[in-house]
Amino acid sequence: MLLLFARGMPFSISAAIGFIALFGIAVLNGVVLLTTIKNRRADGLSAAEAAREGAESRLRAVVMTATVAALGFLPMALSTS
Repeated sequence: MLLLFARGMPFSISAAIGFIALFGIAVLNGVVLLTTIKNRRADGLSAAEAAREGAESRLRAVVMTATVAALGFLPMALSTS
C-alpha cells in the first residue's frame, strides 16, 4: 500500500487482485511449512527441532513460490495504463 502511495497510484481493481493473489501465495507457503513441521512432530521430534528441520527442508520451495508469484505480477505493478 505504501508503494502504491509513493508512486502516486490509486488502489485499483488490478492492485486489489494482486494483493489477493500474493496473500494467497503467502498462505499457501505457510500451510506447506506448517504441514512439514506437523509431520516432523509426528515423527517424534521436539517442537524446536521440527521447526528448524521443516524450515530447512522447505525453504527453497517457499522462496521459489514467492519469487515466481512476485515476478509474475511485476509487469502489472509497473504498468501505468
